Amino acid sequence: MKRRSFFTTLLVGNLLLVGVILLVGFLGTLREIDHGTAHLSEQFQSQLLAMVRHDLEEAWPHAETRIAQYCHSYSLRPEFRLTVIDREGRVLGDSEYPAEKMEAHNTQDRPEVMEALAGRHGRAVRFSETKNMTYRYFAEPVTSGGEVAAAVRVAFPVSDLVENRRRIVSGVLYGFASMLFVAAALSVLLSWIWHRPLRQINRIARNISQGNLGDIPPVSGPLEMTELATSIDRMRKTVASQLATITRQQERFRVILHHLPDAVFALNRADEVLYFNESAKKLFRLAAPDRPRHLQQMIRHANILDFYFRESERLRTTPASATVERLEVELQGRKHAFDLDLLEVPGGSGADEITILLVISDVTDLVRTSQMKVDFVANASHELRTPLATIRAALDNIGDGVYEDVESLRSVFPVINRHVGRLEALIDDLLSLHSVEDKSTSPRSERTTADEQRTWLGELFREKAAEKGVALSVESDGSLSPFMADNKRLGLILQNLVDNAIKFTPDGGRVDVRFAAENGATLVITCTDTGCGIAPHEQERVFERFYQSNASKTGDSRVRGTGLGLAIVKHAAERLNGTVTLTSHPGRGTSMTVRIPVEFCMEN
Repeated sequence: MKRRSFFTTLLVGNLLLVGVILLVGFLGTLREIDHGTAHLSEQFQSQLLAMVRHDLEEAWPHAETRIAQYCHSYSLRPEFRLTVIDREGRVLGDSEYPAEKMEAHNTQDRPEVMEALAGRHGRAVRFSETKNMTYRYFAEPVTSGGEVAAAVRVAFPVSDLVENRRRIVSGVLYGFASMLFVAAALSVLLSWIWHRPLRQINRIARNISQGNLGDIPPVSGPLEMTELATSIDRMRKTVASQLATITRQQERFRVILHHLPDAVFALNRADEVLYFNESAKKLFRLAAPDRPRHLQQMIRHANILDFYFRESERLRTTPASATVERLEVELQGRKHAFDLDLLEVPGGSGADEITILLVISDVTDLVRTSQMKVDFVANASHELRTPLATIRAALDNIGDGVYEDVESLRSVFPVINRHVGRLEALIDDLLSLHSVEDKSTSPRSERTTADEQRTWLGELFREKAAEKGVALSVESDGSLSPFMADNKRLGLILQNLVDNAIKFTPDGGRVDVRFAAENGATLVITCTDTGCGIAPHEQERVFERFYQSNASKTGDSRVRGTGLGLAIVKHAAERLNGTVTLTSHPGRGTSMTVRIPVEFCMEN
């Protein structure tokens, strides 16, 4: 189909716009004329009816004999018809016909008369067979002595109104047709005035669309056209600036993608890797390729490749249907949990265009943390169930009267007391663990000294150490200055270190605690015992919640703990930005070292 020029389009558009505006104006004017004419006609008819009614009511009942003459006086006004009817429906007078020749008017086909004789205003529009035309009838009651004596009716021929409307509409239509002719002529002129500079602007826009962002020549013409040319020039400068910005953003995006923690592979439709980021390079130990290489040449893990080819085929048939899948993959001798996702990049079709992104997220730590939470709940439930079951069994035995004398009854109370103490210790440790893991509470530094900590530890564990026959020694470097520390978390660290050491040190053993300063900014706490020690394969796990080494699972209630002590030590040290390490030799003992950055105070 042949395309029309802009001049033709602009002209046709202007003509259509003007035509629509004039048509709306014509219809609106016609509506107002119809409304105004009908309103004025009805107003005149109502006023005439009210005047006649007033005349009749003033002269009634004497006017009854003169009604025919009164109605006849209006016979010279052919634009309306006047009729007076008495209560029995007899016509007393009519402006066009002798009353005695007219039939009774109190019939159902004259509803306006019936309404007036009933004392109400009546109106109707209907065809009159007497005059062979359509009339609009208004009727009112004529009252005398408070009662309806007659009805007066005024009728207007509707055909006259239609004829008047036709003449008015013809005049209005002629006026609007003249305006349309003038508007069409102006549209032609206006379209021509706009056409010439628009051709120049079109050439400029075409050059810009072809990538020529150089300076544009000046455009002559009306003010609006020169302003449009100026706006296009500003747009040209903006586009040039945005292209430069896009180029910079692409570089930044490449840098961001390069340093994402997730491994990202960008591939074309031939499943060749066009790009991979630094995380992918480190995770799979890849070398930078000199050319695009097939994915199978870079990743040799069958389950990852199976996921890629299966989901890529699904993407080609049903876009956006790929789902994230979690796989377990062994890399460099270590098992990893990966979340794999495949994303389609629309629009790419060439060999050097990216069409698919393979994203591999290493969620090993997340899976491990989730499993730790599951284990934590299971272990906590187990640790709570054992003492509760023992206490419940003892109470059931008491209730069943198993213990027949006082001595046998007394023998059960130490058992209950021991397990209640175990529950209390477990709850205390759980609350302590929660407090050190709560990141909403910031560390609160207070001034303290090594002597204060030594005195506190000695008072807390003197009796317990003596009961087990363990020698407890708490010493500090003589040059250690007072320091600022969070006493609550530091106390939890010391309490659990010493308690753990005493618990797993046999009779006749030693527990030594030493405070020292390192590099003038770190407090070093060392707790050494001569206990049972920890096997090498268990040393990484002793800081997990509820984990107990085999050496500690002796079944001795004096030795068995909650399995939370070292977890509290680890998390409390981390909340103080510190670290905890251990050195242990099975059968010879264990040494725990905690390093906490503190602010040492200068002595006055």
